[in-house]
Amino acid sequence: MIIIAVVAVALIIAGIAFGISRSRSAQTPAEKPTASEQQKTQQKTEKETEKDSASKESEKSEEQPTDNQQETQQEQPAATDIPTALQQADSVCNPHTTFNAENPAQESLIVDQATKSLTLMSGSQSDFKTFNCVAQQLQIPADVTAEIDSKQDQPMQKSFTWNGLTGTWSYNVNSGLQLYIVGQ
Repeated sequence: MIIIAVVAVALIIAGIAFGISRSRSAQTPAEKPTASEQQKTQQKTEKETEKDSASKESEKSEEQPTDNQQETQQEQPAATDIPTALQQADSVCNPHTTFNAENPAQESLIVDQATKSLTLMSGSQSDFKTFNCVAQQLQIPADVTAEIDSKQDQPMQKSFTWNGLTGTWSYNVNSGLQLYIVGQ
């Protein structure tokens, strides 16, 4: 009986030792890649780099118009200059203030390149200096300018189109003017 117990203990100890050695070998780091595998990886990386460089060169050449393309671009109708017109109005008229609804005399102008739009917010007690500048720069029709200048309550949005632009505006006697202009 003692012999059976000693054999059982020996087997248990051997099993534990075997399990520990197996778990340690499972934790050994992965083998390093062979020299040929490293060379293949490097060649693949170089090819991808060459493709990226070629792609960038192609994009640069597409961005740089030839003399004929430059002449054609200048001859296109004024509609292509819409972002330029909005940028011009912004650079000339922008008071560089952030609109604050608590200051009814303030005006703010925001140009958004992504939507090709210009947004003007004028408080109900503003002098409309920024609005009048924008109206002049963008040549907003006189009848629309007169209606907006009247500062009459106009809670429903009104829209108008001129020179390849579309304007939408509303006026509230408490909050003022909101004018949104976008290129078509």
